[in-house]
Amino acid sequence: MAIQFSYYSALLFLSAIITASLAIYGWRNRKVPIAQPFALLMAAATLWTCGEAIQGLNVSLATSIIVNTIEYTGIVMVPVAWFILALFYTGRSRYVNQAIITLLCIIPAFTVVLVATNPLHYLYYSGFTPEVVNGVTIWLFNHGPLFPINLGYTYILSILAFFLVLIQFFVQFDRYRKQTLILLIASLVPFIFNLVYVVQPAGLPQYDLTPISFTIMGILIAFGILRYRLFSGIPIVYASLFDSISDDVFVTDLEGEIIDVNPAALALAGKPAGWVIGKTLSSVLPELPSAWNCRDSRKEFREELSLSKDGQKKYYAVTKVPLLSDDIEIGYLVTLRDITERRNALIARETANRKLNLLSDVTRHDINNQLTVLLGYLYLVKDGVSDPKILSYIEKEEHAASTISQQILFTREYQNIGMKAPAWQDIRETFQNAVQHHSTGDLGITIDPVDFEVFADPLFEKTFYNLIDNSLRYGGETMKNIRISSKVKPDGLFIFYDDDGVGIPVNEKSRIFERGFGKTGEQGLFLLREILSITGITIRESGTPGKGCRFELFVPNGMYRANQQAS
Repeated sequence: MAIQFSYYSALLFLSAIITASLAIYGWRNRKVPIAQPFALLMAAATLWTCGEAIQGLNVSLATSIIVNTIEYTGIVMVPVAWFILALFYTGRSRYVNQAIITLLCIIPAFTVVLVATNPLHYLYYSGFTPEVVNGVTIWLFNHGPLFPINLGYTYILSILAFFLVLIQFFVQFDRYRKQTLILLIASLVPFIFNLVYVVQPAGLPQYDLTPISFTIMGILIAFGILRYRLFSGIPIVYASLFDSISDDVFVTDLEGEIIDVNPAALALAGKPAGWVIGKTLSSVLPELPSAWNCRDSRKEFREELSLSKDGQKKYYAVTKVPLLSDDIEIGYLVTLRDITERRNALIARETANRKLNLLSDVTRHDINNQLTVLLGYLYLVKDGVSDPKILSYIEKEEHAASTISQQILFTREYQNIGMKAPAWQDIRETFQNAVQHHSTGDLGITIDPVDFEVFADPLFEKTFYNLIDNSLRYGGETMKNIRISSKVKPDGLFIFYDDDGVGIPVNEKSRIFERGFGKTGEQGLFLLREILSITGITIRESGTPGKGCRFELFVPNGMYRANQQAS
């Protein structure tokens, strides 16, 4: 085999080194699904490029024909690998299976057979013509009547793949558009170079520069891998996540027309994707209220509604949020979450609680009636007894009956805690309401700035009611003032309740919130702590004995906010 030096071949070998390196990189990262077709694409490009490089060094026609037959395996696999890569990159890997791959390889396999047997029929290449360019002899393969078959197939796959990636460019998140743009540009380079070779415009040397274009393509892809983590798998992950979301998700444009749906949404609509896409959301789900019209001036909705599905009423939590591109609104994401089981469970719990409360009320009423009878008879018996020992027994019986009565009263108070959902409550207003339920006489009531709302159980008012009641009972005759104030600190809001009474002894501070602690076994402070704990609010006593009591309520961040009216 006669050998000649050619700068053209040198460039081809350089291109082959780059594409081979990328093929090795793809193979080493084959655990990422998209890396497999990428490795195949680069390996096919390497084979094509090496074959062209060897032909550029060779003068013999026989050698060129043999090398061309071998390299054609790479030539026909380039569009197939590129199309499969596009399917993976755009989240359509479910279409890549053994049957599809076999179909894609039918024409390439037929083409390789045609090239290998061309000396028998000359249908793929009609002849061969030598041409000397800059002192280098190259063999031109004249195209035969069957050559356009593979050419057309190559362009069809390349164009389909290009448009798949182009669609992905317009629908994906902004942060991934740069890597997709690089892939689009890289895919166009070999296509344009190959088109120039096939058309063979006048004035240009008859070199096939398509293999050289893989050098440019490889450099672009290498830049995308290093700079923008091309083939990191993120776009595929987002597509897979979209398909695997159990909620029903519709993506619409600004006019309300559906441009994408996930499988769960298709099941809700009861129609195939081809029917749903392009329809308006209101036509697919006519049960949606008019407020969900995507042309509405309001941009975001969150509410619950009921839809009929399979003859049954189901409840959904529905949200509609705008989709933005460079801070420009381009569409909406509408999500429906099935909350039927949760709603039914809540209804069942509320029904059970109502029945239990009714039973408790009836039982408590009956027990109180019997206690009243019991105390009445004890009073009558006590009047007719003079024996001190028996009188002491009767007094103990009266005390036991009174204790039972107090415990029953406690169950009435405690059963309402947590029955209703927490809500935002104004501290100033709640405290003032609690004051009105007491006879405070000449006591000075001071409300320092407490312009906040807290997220607490609806029984939050009982907190201040019980604190005021505690002050009135045990503050002593020296108590003249009750004061409430607040202070915001980095970890939350502190609410202070102060009086200037006798205070609480040091040895009792840690026990006053225990159930039944106190001179008469009251449950007020215990209930107070239980009410506050529902939304994470804590309470402690930090006053100085002899100078008054101070109760500190700590409201964590997120559980308080500035009073909107006050601000």
